[in-house]
Amino acid sequence: MVIKYDNITNNIRREVKELNAKVDAIALNLELVKRDAEVTKEAILHQLFEFQSHTQANHIILTTQLGQLVEDLNRGGNDKKGEGVSSRGPQPSRARVLVRVERRPLPTREPSPDAQSSGQYLSAEQAAEFVSEMDRQEFDRLERERRERRQSSSSSFKRRRRY
Repeated sequence: MVIKYDNITNNIRREVKELNAKVDAIALNLELVKRDAEVTKEAILHQLFEFQSHTQANHIILTTQLGQLVEDLNRGGNDKKGEGVSSRGPQPSRARVLVRVERRPLPTREPSPDAQSSGQYLSAEQAAEFVSEMDRQEFDRLERERRERRQSSSSSFKRRRRY
């Protein structure tokens, strides 16, 4: 009877050790999953912050451009730099303002042949940088055109160009 009791006790101890090993493995896996979840959470929060900052920057750019457009429309678009409304006398009120809007396709880069064949995709940060760069280039182009229009109508520009 004592031998059976010792045998049963040894079997129970062995099974308890096996169960403890399984519990330890599950606890280790749980810890790894927690770490992965934390890293993923941090990466998502970082991407969300980047997206939010790019969105705010684009909002500021659009708000500024809209403000300049409204200012130009209210001014009539014919004022020379440095010359205010008071130097011309009172302006007649305008019942209508005609605004012409051009629709242009978004500028895109031609993808390189190796990028197409490799199946590479842009990350969220790269896409946001690409959009920001395109916005900046478009804004710079519009500023240049506006400056050239303003200068081409000024008499000092015409003297420099000998018109």
